[in-house]
Amino acid sequence: HAQAEVAAKALLLQQKAELEEAAMMERADAEEVASEALAQQKTELVEMAREALAEQKVELEEQQGEGLSEMRARLEEASVNALTAQKAQLEDLAATALAQQKA
Repeated sequence: HAQAEVAAKALLLQQKAELEEAAMMERADAEEVASEALAQQKTELVEMAREALAEQKVELEEQQGEGLSEMRARLEEASVNALTAQKAQLEDLAATALAQQKA
Protein backbone atom coordinates (compact mmCIF):
# COMPACT_ATOMS: atom_id res chain seq x y z
CA HIS A 1 0.00 0.00 0.00
CA ALA A 2 2.81 2.37 0.90
CA GLN A 3 4.54 1.52 -2.36
CA ALA A 4 1.42 2.43 -4.34
CA GLU A 5 1.20 5.74 -2.43
CA VAL A 6 4.87 6.53 -3.20
CA ALA A 7 4.34 5.62 -6.86
CA ALA A 8 1.22 7.81 -6.99
CA LYS A 9 3.13 10.74 -5.42
CA ALA A 10 5.99 10.23 -7.84
CA LEU A 11 3.54 10.20 -10.75
CA LEU A 12 1.85 13.36 -9.46
CA LEU A 13 5.22 15.11 -9.05
CA GLN A 14 6.21 14.07 -12.56
CA GLN A 15 2.91 15.36 -13.99
CA LYS A 16 3.31 18.59 -12.02
CA ALA A 17 6.83 19.05 -13.40
CA GLU A 18 5.59 18.37 -16.94
CA LEU A 19 2.73 20.88 -16.53
CA GLU A 20 5.10 23.54 -15.17
CA GLU A 21 7.49 22.93 -18.07
CA ALA A 22 4.62 23.17 -20.58
CA ALA A 23 3.42 26.39 -18.91
CA MET A 24 6.94 27.85 -19.07
CA MET A 25 7.22 26.93 -22.75
CA GLU A 26 3.81 28.48 -23.46
CA ARG A 27 4.86 31.62 -21.58
CA ALA A 28 8.12 31.76 -23.54
CA ASP A 29 6.19 31.28 -26.80
CA ALA A 30 3.71 33.98 -25.79
CA GLU A 31 6.56 36.35 -24.88
CA GLU A 32 8.23 35.66 -28.22
CA VAL A 33 4.98 36.28 -30.10
CA ALA A 34 4.40 39.47 -28.10
CA SER A 35 7.99 40.58 -28.71
CA GLU A 36 7.62 39.99 -32.45
CA ALA A 37 4.30 41.86 -32.48
CA LEU A 38 5.89 44.79 -30.64
CA ALA A 39 8.83 44.83 -33.05
CA GLN A 40 6.40 44.84 -35.99
CA GLN A 41 4.37 47.67 -34.43
CA LYS A 42 7.55 49.65 -33.78
CA THR A 43 8.63 49.17 -37.40
CA GLU A 44 5.21 50.29 -38.63
CA LEU A 45 5.20 53.32 -36.31
CA VAL A 46 8.70 54.33 -37.43
CA GLU A 47 7.61 54.01 -41.07
CA MET A 48 4.45 56.05 -40.43
CA ALA A 49 6.50 58.72 -38.66
CA ARG A 50 8.97 58.84 -41.57
CA GLU A 51 6.13 59.22 -44.07
CA ALA A 52 4.49 61.96 -41.98
CA LEU A 53 7.81 63.82 -41.68
CA ALA A 54 8.44 63.50 -45.41
CA GLU A 55 4.96 64.92 -46.13
CA GLN A 56 5.53 67.79 -43.68
CA LYS A 57 8.90 68.51 -45.30
CA VAL A 58 7.30 68.66 -48.75
CA GLU A 59 4.51 70.91 -47.44
CA LEU A 60 7.05 73.22 -45.78
CA GLU A 61 9.14 73.39 -48.94
CA GLU A 62 6.02 74.22 -50.94
CA GLN A 63 5.03 76.92 -48.44
CA GLN A 64 8.55 78.36 -48.50
CA GLY A 65 8.50 78.30 -52.29
CA GLU A 66 5.15 80.10 -52.30
CA GLY A 67 6.50 82.57 -49.75
CA LEU A 68 9.58 83.22 -51.88
CA SER A 69 7.43 83.70 -54.98
CA GLU A 70 5.22 86.16 -53.10
CA MET A 71 8.27 88.06 -51.81
CA ARG A 72 9.76 88.16 -55.30
CA ALA A 73 6.47 89.48 -56.71
CA ARG A 74 6.26 92.15 -53.95
CA LEU A 75 9.87 93.22 -54.56
CA GLU A 76 9.25 93.48 -58.29
CA GLU A 77 6.10 95.52 -57.65
CA ALA A 78 7.95 97.79 -55.22
CA SER A 79 10.76 98.25 -57.74
CA VAL A 80 8.30 99.13 -60.50
CA ASN A 81 6.53 101.58 -58.19
CA ALA A 82 9.83 103.19 -57.16
CA LEU A 83 10.97 103.51 -60.80
CA THR A 84 7.59 104.94 -61.79
CA ALA A 85 7.83 107.52 -58.98
CA GLN A 86 11.41 108.44 -59.98
CA LYS A 87 10.34 108.78 -63.62
CA ALA A 88 7.48 111.11 -62.56
CA GLN A 89 9.90 113.19 -60.45
CA LEU A 90 12.38 113.44 -63.34
CA GLU A 91 9.61 114.47 -65.72
CA ASP A 92 8.49 117.14 -63.22
CA LEU A 93 12.09 118.37 -62.87
CA ALA A 94 12.52 118.45 -66.64
CA ALA A 95 9.27 120.34 -67.08
CA THR A 96 10.29 122.82 -64.36
CA ALA A 97 13.74 123.26 -65.95
CA LEU A 98 12.17 123.83 -69.39
CA ALA A 99 9.72 126.34 -67.94
CA GLN A 100 12.58 128.21 -66.20
CA GLN A 101 14.62 128.25 -69.43
CA LYS A 102 11.68 129.64 -71.36
CA ALA A 103 11.06 132.32 -68.74
